[in-house]
Amino acid sequence: MKKIFKIILFNGLIILGLFFSVELYLNIFDKNHLKHDYELGWVLKDNLNLKKTEKDFYGNKYSVEFTTQKNGIISYGEENNTQILIIGDSFSADPYVSINKMWHGVLKDKLKKDLNLNVNIKVIGAGGYGTLQQYLLLKRFVSELNPKLIIFQFCTNDFNNNYLDIEKLTGTINQYSRRPYLSDDKIIYSDGYISKFLRLKYIGQSRIINKIVFLLFQKKNKATISDELLENSKIVTYEILNKIRQIYPKKKYYMFNCNLDDIDQKSFTNILNFKILNSVKRDLLIAKQTEKEIYYKDGGHYNELGNKIIGDAIFNDLINANIF
Repeated sequence: MKKIFKIILFNGLIILGLFFSVELYLNIFDKNHLKHDYELGWVLKDNLNLKKTEKDFYGNKYSVEFTTQKNGIISYGEENNTQILIIGDSFSADPYVSINKMWHGVLKDKLKKDLNLNVNIKVIGAGGYGTLQQYLLLKRFVSELNPKLIIFQFCTNDFNNNYLDIEKLTGTINQYSRRPYLSDDKIIYSDGYISKFLRLKYIGQSRIINKIVFLLFQKKNKATISDELLENSKIVTYEILNKIRQIYPKKKYYMFNCNLDDIDQKSFTNILNFKILNSVKRDLLIAKQTEKEIYYKDGGHYNELGNKIIGDAIFNDLINANIF
């Protein structure tokens, strides 16, 4: 009996040692740009200085330099310059391309080159964010921000991300376990045992545990979302967007969908008073139809060229709107 116990203990110590060795290796040589956050689930790390090599969908390699400030905000340009606030998710705040090659970096450079206008870009959000996470993060930083205008980068999957019943059908447990949701104007979280386990700080930050959980619980077949669930999600999404709109009620809000599918623009413009940046979808569709190489290696996000097309399109729309 003692011999069996010793064998089990020895093997357990080896597995534990391997676990911590791999975690240490990943933390040193494959740094994660995100960290645990009790309220939001995850946020961008403070004072991040990430350098790596990436590859696009077509096999082209390129260097990526990605930085954040002490509070996890992406910021560049002098603080006393005209401030543009970007609110987004992975299409605006994940290190798929370098900061200056992201669409907002392209916009900043175009404003300087074409109009001799120096701006201060502030970007808040993180990959995988839903609209409620963006709203709660904005509330944290509202006293530090003074934007001339706000650009809200929407993503069609935000409708799913904003409604727990849909996320449980189609989302990944690693995200919906940590993500906050709005229900009857109250913040709620998934109350399953695994979800509570994954919201623990050191469990949530473990790359290995998260990978194991993802592989065990990933959904091979996407469930069908009923019209009722989708409608409920839209109602909640509009409610949260209205909360974002009311933070700066006198400022101008602009919006674009980073995906190429259609969204109900009338709801955004008439109900929420968001101005739609129409050129983004048009120019991305033209690039796709003419077989331009615009995608990151995952085939969904954009590489440097894709980001440039978005940045140029937004610049043109803002100029046509006489913003500057």
